[in-house]
Amino acid sequence: MIANQGRERMIGKSDFRAAVAYIVREGPQHERDHEPPLAVWCDNVASIETAALEMTATASQSKAKDPLFHLIVSWDEGEQPTYEQARAALDVQMRHLGLAGLQYTAALQNDGVGGKYHIHAVINRIDPTTHVARDMWQSKERMQAACREVELEQGWRIVESPTRSQGRSRGARDVEYYARRQSFERRAREELGPALRERLERDGATWASLHVFCREQGVRYEPVMRGAEVAGGRITGTERGEFARARELGEDLTHRKLLERLGAYEPDRTAAVRLPFAERCRAAAVEIGQLRDGADEPPGWARAHAAFERHGLEYQAVGMGARIADLDGPETVKPSAVDRELSMGAMRKRFGAFETTAQARERAAAREVVRHAEGLVVGA
Repeated sequence: MIANQGRERMIGKSDFRAAVAYIVREGPQHERDHEPPLAVWCDNVASIETAALEMTATASQSKAKDPLFHLIVSWDEGEQPTYEQARAALDVQMRHLGLAGLQYTAALQNDGVGGKYHIHAVINRIDPTTHVARDMWQSKERMQAACREVELEQGWRIVESPTRSQGRSRGARDVEYYARRQSFERRAREELGPALRERLERDGATWASLHVFCREQGVRYEPVMRGAEVAGGRITGTERGEFARARELGEDLTHRKLLERLGAYEPDRTAAVRLPFAERCRAAAVEIGQLRDGADEPPGWARAHAAFERHGLEYQAVGMGARIADLDGPETVKPSAVDRELSMGAMRKRFGAFETTAQARERAAAREVVRHAEGLVVGA
């Protein structure tokens, strides 16, 4: 057995009405996402129908920020507990967690996919008598201790919690345990990392070879931005939510190590060019809008041009105005047609007098030389 605290996005942070509706799953079949529960019960409330209202009223008597505790208790594949066994298992969990005597609503369910039986319990941590929230200190350890007790009492197989698996995020552990398939993190660590290491040694250590490898594998390497600064890198897959940090590829393939080995980051221009010209212009406009002042200076034309280049574009001055041109095609567009903030007047107001890409790079290089010289003087 395995016990976990449910994620907030599943039922809402402290909305008892939404939480109870989620586990009870009332309504016609076509309005439900899953099968109805096998059994539903509650304690210390008048009924299932009034449970959410009663728990909300009790929680309002306390100043606790998170009165709702969502508990999930799962049996191993093939195990089918009865209602009595499920209720007894939840009672053991409540006792170990120090939540006995509190209001709760619970349901025994079958996920309908892997055949896993599990309990969802929505518990109000606020004591109905004292209006004080029960402490959840070391809840993971206490939940696992309760699982061991129930396994021994009811004769279930002993299953170690996936939270004890080292080096994987909770999302990856959940995918492997509940969906019974390989997580993207494991794929990055066991397949992509070794293959990329071999490719870089064989074909030369360049960003271009890295991007070619990623396209062959159906993934993409991209920097992780924190404001206007690059905070690291990650590998993303084709399905929604599939990603892994660059360090999952290996200790020698973290973003910092790749920068040391391959030089300054170069985006995958081929991937950018595949997108329609209009979409790339809009994406560049969003990135320009997110540029913020750095620690030492405001964002200049060098960073603005770099943002356009990442999308296969170039910002060019034409007479008194400007245009956005496709680096790999004949298409151009008036900047103000994409976003008014991209007009020459708005860009000059923000970044100063216009500089071409080459001028901006030269200016940035000169500024770096001056900064280095100043550092030497201060050090001396």
